[in-house]
Amino acid sequence: MRMGLLPSIFQPKISAKMIALSRTTITPYRIIAMVILLGYLVIILVGLPTYIDPFSVNTVLGITGIIFTWQGSATGKRIFGWLAAAGVLLLLYCWIPSKFFLYIAIGISVFSQTEMLAGRSGWLAIICLILISPLCEYFSNVFGFPIRLQLTQMAGHILSSIDNGYLTEGNVLRKGSAEFSIDTACMGLHMLISSLLSGMILLGIYQRRLKRKLSPVFLTITGLIIFILNLFSNLIRIISLVEFQVTPENKMHSLIGLVCFLIYVLLPSVVLIKFLVSRFGRLYEWQIGKFEFNPKVIRIQVLLWIVIFLVMLAGRNRSVNSYLATGTVKAPGYRIENLSDAIVKLSTDRGLVYLKPIMGFYSSDHQPAMCWKGSGYEFKKLETLNLDGQMIYTSCLEKGSDKLYTAWWYDNGKLQTISQFDWRWESFRHNSPWVLVNVTADSRQELLNQIRQIRRINPSFMLLKPM
Repeated sequence: MRMGLLPSIFQPKISAKMIALSRTTITPYRIIAMVILLGYLVIILVGLPTYIDPFSVNTVLGITGIIFTWQGSATGKRIFGWLAAAGVLLLLYCWIPSKFFLYIAIGISVFSQTEMLAGRSGWLAIICLILISPLCEYFSNVFGFPIRLQLTQMAGHILSSIDNGYLTEGNVLRKGSAEFSIDTACMGLHMLISSLLSGMILLGIYQRRLKRKLSPVFLTITGLIIFILNLFSNLIRIISLVEFQVTPENKMHSLIGLVCFLIYVLLPSVVLIKFLVSRFGRLYEWQIGKFEFNPKVIRIQVLLWIVIFLVMLAGRNRSVNSYLATGTVKAPGYRIENLSDAIVKLSTDRGLVYLKPIMGFYSSDHQPAMCWKGSGYEFKKLETLNLDGQMIYTSCLEKGSDKLYTAWWYDNGKLQTISQFDWRWESFRHNSPWVLVNVTADSRQELLNQIRQIRRINPSFMLLKPM
């Protein structure tokens, strides 16, 4: 018997206790399994009503990927492993109230059900489940910030080598009076998740057609190559849009992005995946075995559904940031207001400061690029600035005739950085929270004045100091 997620000593001898059922006696068990699946639909609608957009491109691609990567061989030998993994994720959710853990626990619980109905799921199905989660999209957007700036520099260098009239300012390429924001041109970077999901679908197709499976090492290599192809596609797209002055309002803007995706990502992925599967894949027989049901497993699955439902109800209103140990902020000259999620707002007639605590290295943060965009502002001239030895992000915010200047960085009261990797690594090493500091003013000079003033006060140290 092949091992599941648990060591073999913890796995019952399922094959000796399984009941091989005839076509007539198998129906009640299938009905029970279907009822449990409908129960999970209720949990999703109640506990995660807005967590996943069911009509988004990535969701559709993810579900398609799960279907195409299904492996068959419905023996049910790994069901106890799936159930144990779901239990571990529920414990993590009780410790860290991130919806991601609840989402994955529900997903693999559903997989344990469908293994009894439609064959075994594989690791590719789990990867698809993770890729369509908002957490994956969040990290794609957050870590895309430095990538956008690097792509801007590369595109500017290539264009200026052809025409020295091009200038690079942060994430803006300028030629004469015309300027092009890479934040808009780089929308293709947001297709990274779509690219990876398309790769999962291609893997499922070729692995089943060639009856071979890639090892985790070659799956990782495939993902890295698709990532690099996506970056190259974006670089070509940026250069094309800027050189031909194609604005976001032009219909050709999206068409150029789609053509670049097809030529530089999808077509090379087809050739790559077919070669890797045929050359390095190990033989594997995709087939649907006889359906076997263990009444004990059914009872455990019903119990698991009840536990997930109760945990979901208990954690509906929990927030990761509500568990932060925060101190009292004192900032002379500022009006202080405590907001939800432990956020502190400091305001004067000349500037506005938000202190947004982050619980740990695993947590998401309140990215200004997302929060301000949610308020209707558009980011212009995103760039990094060395101010008195400290690196910060700066940007101009525009909404109609309204213009603001904003800056942000990560701070733990002693260290300041703009690197996602640096603050998460330091948080992991010392098990400590950080603060995202966001300063906004009406002019660039006043923004710099406000940054210097807030650094002298150091409210992050006060906020993170236990009461």
